[in-house]
Amino acid sequence: MSSTSWILLVAGTVFTTLSVVLFLFTLWLGLHRKRWLPLVIVTTLWLLAMTFYTLMDSSSQDGSSRQRIGFVTQAPAGQDSGLARSC
Repeated sequence: MSSTSWILLVAGTVFTTLSVVLFLFTLWLGLHRKRWLPLVIVTTLWLLAMTFYTLMDSSSQDGSSRQRIGFVTQAPAGQDSGLARSC
């Protein structure tokens, strides 16, 4: 693995761990002190971050990976993609 991959792996692990701790703390605040706004904010920010990450990750993949995760790609010249076949 390259050094960039290690940095991203460590950063992702730290971010995820801190996010889980923050989520559990805000859940505790909601259950014990009836303060639900922090939980709503943390959950919303987490969902936005994961949506952004997913969109950025899928846009950087090559054609074969994009096809595996459900994107339709155009077949290379001279090859039948199977999309235009009639029954």
